[in-house]
Amino acid sequence: MKKSLVLLLIVIAITSCKKKGVLEGDWYAALKINDTLEIPFVLNINESKVYWDVSVYNANETIQLDATQLKDSLFLKFPAFDSELRLKIKNRGRLEGKWYNYDKDDYTMPVYANYDINKYITSNSLENVTGQWEVHFAEGSEQEWPAIGLFDQNENDELIGTFRTETGDYRYLSGTLNDNNFSVSTFDGANAYLFTAVVKDDGESMDDGMFYSGKHYETNWIAYKNKNIELSNPESLTQLVENEKFEFTFPNYDFINETTFPSELYDNKVVIIQIFGSWCPNCMDETKYLTKLYKQHENDDFEIIGVAFEHSQDKAKITSRLTKYMEDLAVDYTILYGGNSTKESASLAFPMLDQVKAFPTTLFIDKKGQVRKIHTGFDGPGTGEIYRNYKRSTDKFINTLLEE
Repeated sequence: MKKSLVLLLIVIAITSCKKKGVLEGDWYAALKINDTLEIPFVLNINESKVYWDVSVYNANETIQLDATQLKDSLFLKFPAFDSELRLKIKNRGRLEGKWYNYDKDDYTMPVYANYDINKYITSNSLENVTGQWEVHFAEGSEQEWPAIGLFDQNENDELIGTFRTETGDYRYLSGTLNDNNFSVSTFDGANAYLFTAVVKDDGESMDDGMFYSGKHYETNWIAYKNKNIELSNPESLTQLVENEKFEFTFPNYDFINETTFPSELYDNKVVIIQIFGSWCPNCMDETKYLTKLYKQHENDDFEIIGVAFEHSQDKAKITSRLTKYMEDLAVDYTILYGGNSTKESASLAFPMLDQVKAFPTTLFIDKKGQVRKIHTGFDGPGTGEIYRNYKRSTDKFINTLLEE
């Protein structure tokens, strides 16, 4: 009798655990801007006996989340960024909760996820937007800025691509084309973007475009197919101030010591200076590339110094934030703290530059201590061949400097 009772309790316990679990596979998830507008993304969930395996999919990008379950709630932390999803398991096919972005004070957005992804992510269109687009954001205003849209539409009318700007790209975008309604989005834990527009009947232009960033920002945009459109050269946007010496002293990320450049430590070495922020997705993409580059040249006369400009001004929080960033991205090169996370603050910290127009801004210095190139912004892997060309040319340039 006792043995039967024990077996019954075990069965009840297993059944109860299964009811608290969720269905495995791809989920349609969305951040709610308001009651009628949302930023969709794909959440992939797999549950083992030991841990939860949860990822966010953005086109060709997979972001592995640090997942923890506490009773009926899932806590999903993003790598690199100080951000997480907190979701309650409403039933096996429904999750509800909020996105918390701790890099911004009291910044949250409602979020939900439904298991039946095919019910939501569908496309049907006679138009095709594959190709290169000339784009104007905030069109007609004093803040108008140019961009290039790069999109590929497959046979199921699923879209992947990105927008390039003079300060960086909008990373991995994916979405749909329903009739003539264009919609792409991305969510990487730092930013949540939604782009919508109407494709004109000739398939050569888009209007009524809207760009939504998180829960507060929005602006209009228009686009025209233009295979010849180009942006300003990223190596022409920031210049050295004449007769100003390139030098600095900043505290290390842990505020225990400080680092000065130039110094004996960097004599006769090729040095890259990365002006960045741990909150910046384009900076994250560049950091991943620089980390590999640094490893590749670990036995050469080569150094990288990252100077971080952060949202917080609390030293303990800055150290904690940059420690997580370095651990998550396996950063081995030197990281310093430069100041507050504004371009104005970065420009004051580097008065020998005429401006810091974007995070990241990257300087390439030869063995004689001369600044040979300044690159504004970063076109990440979401730009495809443009990113691969940048890596090839930069690898070649570093080798050239090392051989001098």
